[in-house]
Amino acid sequence: MHYRIAITLALACLAATPLAAQTMPRLPGGATAIGLPDVSKMGVPNVAGVLGYCVKNKLLGSSGATSVINGLKGKPGVTASPDFRAGEAGNILAGSGASPVSLGSLPANLKTQACDMVLRHGSSLL
Repeated sequence: MHYRIAITLALACLAATPLAAQTMPRLPGGATAIGLPDVSKMGVPNVAGVLGYCVKNKLLGSSGATSVINGLKGKPGVTASPDFRAGEAGNILAGSGASPVSLGSLPANLKTQACDMVLRHGSSLL
């Protein structure tokens, strides 16, 4: 089990920026080689919920994320979606066939990277 942690940390060091994590090779189910999901497959409700989780847990600064969250939540049906509630609980739903990824289960540096990636994706959805 310790070797898995060492490998995860080593790969995380190689992917020093969130952009690097987005361009890492994909594994089955859409995860990157460092264990982060392919956030480009996330829907608007889940993105809005995850961003709320990230702000609430101080993984993102609220100033930049709040406008994206509010813009996404203004779209019809977003806050009523089960995907929004899953996101608020810290679960990234990266499209059909991909297993949900719980932000709570990731190491701290990967949580921050995932939140940064979701924020960039959320900005592109506005």
